[in-house]
Amino acid sequence: MIFLKQTADELESEEIDFDDPRNARMMTDEERAAILHRDKEKAELMSPPGALGLSPLLEKQRLKHKIIDAVFTSEAAAFNEVYIWQIPYRKITAPGSSRIIIPIITQDRYSKDGPRGVLISAGAHALQFLQTNGIQIGHTVTFARHNPWRITVADILGAPEVLLGMLVGDIIGSEELCQDLRAGRTRYVSDERGKVYVETEQGKFDPLLPFSSDEAM
Repeated sequence: MIFLKQTADELESEEIDFDDPRNARMMTDEERAAILHRDKEKAELMSPPGALGLSPLLEKQRLKHKIIDAVFTSEAAAFNEVYIWQIPYRKITAPGSSRIIIPIITQDRYSKDGPRGVLISAGAHALQFLQTNGIQIGHTVTFARHNPWRITVADILGAPEVLLGMLVGDIIGSEELCQDLRAGRTRYVSDERGKVYVETEQGKFDPLLPFSSDEAM
């Protein structure tokens, strides 16, 4: 069953926080209690703001998505691999451009199935590919790999906290890159021969094309 909340115009720039019980008006007492209990357990596994020495963007993502310390301290990606923390879809709309609240079981499926996440770690080769294409650690990325490696970093109330591992070429987009392009912080420029370069606040780069999982097989 789907419950309408507010119109898209009223909440155009707002994301639905599936972890916030206030967003689930029709949530049962048991579901609400389970979320609050899990949030309490997760909070105990998170350091205070600034304690992990992360970049400002990654720190913002950590706090926003309530990502526990083990995600950042267990291991680092190597070579051309990346680690991604999966998050729900950006927006969910119903017919007629209405915003909706979805039952908790369906919310959990959206979170696990959605090809969207926070870029947590990247190997040295992966970093080269990312930087030359205007993408950084901490970006909210879309990925194409259907069967990523699942790396359990902790267990909370019987539910695993999982990092997704994949090749850098499985990343197919970045929300922050889109924002940077629109704001002019990142630009695509070409020389007299028509060759395209990526120009960011860090410099001008010749974009590298990485291999995806499909190409590596």
